[in-house]
Amino acid sequence: AAMRGKQARKELAEQGEAATKVQAAMRGKQERKELAEQGEAATKVQAAMRGKQARKELAEQGEAATKVQAAMRGKQERKELAEQGEAATKVQAAMRGKQ
Repeated sequence: AAMRGKQARKELAEQGEAATKVQAAMRGKQERKELAEQGEAATKVQAAMRGKQARKELAEQGEAATKVQAAMRGKQERKELAEQGEAATKVQAAMRGKQ
């Protein structure tokens, strides 16, 4: 009877150790799965932020280009207006010279 009790306790201990190993393996698997999901979520957040930043920079570049274009058009208009003024002055001077 003592031998059977000792054997039963030994088998019970081995079963306990096996159960512990199975539980540890399952916990490890679950942790790795959760870690992978967190990594995927972080990747998605990073991609969204990079996309937002790229759209912001593109909008800023568009605004800057618009300002440069407006400045160039303004400069061109002022130049043409000055040339027209000079031409008008020459015409007026020529007309006065004929009188």
